Amino acid sequence: AGRPHRLIQSTSDTTPDQTTMVWTAAFLMIFVLCAGSEDYCYDEPHCDPYAWGDSFPLCHPLLEHHHSPINLDQHMIRNDSLGPLQLEGFDEIQTGHWTLENDGHSGDSCAGLLLGYFAV
Repeated sequence: AGRPHRLIQSTSDTTPDQTTMVWTAAFLMIFVLCAGSEDYCYDEPHCDPYAWGDSFPLCHPLLEHHHSPINLDQHMIRNDSLGPLQLEGFDEIQTGHWTLENDGHSGDSCAGLLLGYFAV
């Protein structure tokens, strides 16, 4: 007796704003999925240092000299307009207690007492 309900909306009923929103959402979803992928990492088994050698043979951690797989453009790593580094204080003897800790990626040092200890 009345008009039947439509379950599917035809594309001719959508506005240009709706179409733009759908395409924008699809683009952003693809962008996020692509941007989230990493070629290497430090903590996940599929991309940790032991997996680097699968994609970057010179970066395998079991080699004598291994490196992180970072692409350094040889033409851009040096700026000839900059002068040489002026290193100061490296020839001075440091006093006090020092702690050097290997955190797996680089070194970390601090002067003074170990964390949790206090001078009395």
